[in-house]
Amino acid sequence: MILIGQFDSPFVRRVGIALELYALPYEHRPWSTWANAEELAVYSPLRRVPTLLLDDGECLIESSAIGSTARGRSSMKRAASRCNRVDAGRQLRTNNRIKMMTAMSPSPPLG
Repeated sequence: MILIGQFDSPFVRRVGIALELYALPYEHRPWSTWANAEELAVYSPLRRVPTLLLDDGECLIESSAIGSTARGRSSMKRAASRCNRVDAGRQLRTNNRIKMMTAMSPSPPLG
């Protein structure tokens, strides 16, 4: 993802903070609506910031829409992370059961 806009804008700051809090990787391009108007117009015809370019090519220009997208992508990451933790917990319980079973089994006779 690419965040376009300068952090002196409260809306760009808000989006940057949200992306950081949700631990979503992004590239920041501190383009000015005046100095970089032509480059910005390619992605945001109204030359509005913040502008967020998603990895799939979609472009979002409203900070509330960007925040919703960030929240959704973060919850998908958390859900995947939760699945990994559940699988790890299940594996740990299975390993503990195996250890308990082997500890309870009678020892082979010595010599």
